[in-house]
Amino acid sequence: MNTYFKDNREWVSYKHRRPERVYTLDDGTKLTARMLVDALNLKRPAATYRLNNYTNPEVIFSKKGSKCKNVEPKKISINQSTRGPVKVSAAASKRNFFDPMSRLFLKMA
Repeated sequence: MNTYFKDNREWVSYKHRRPERVYTLDDGTKLTARMLVDALNLKRPAATYRLNNYTNPEVIFSKKGSKCKNVEPKKISINQSTRGPVKVSAAASKRNFFDPMSRLFLKMA
């Protein structure tokens, strides 16, 4: 088992398996989605969803199908500089929005 960091995230790789992300919970517990699948008998996407959206151990280790009240998912802010520039096609940049047909299309939408 090898542990390494990539893109400020901790990853673990086992022999003959894909590397998996290691998630750290609020109480300091470190686990992967595969560990959560084995512990709770969940499907892989459900375990990954819980680990991506929550850091509270009560929510992550809750029974399958139960709902936790008053729990907010962690919020991730997306910085515009990390998303890159917005690409506009050449045809869109040459459009004349004062053209009568273009104004008609905008009214219909």
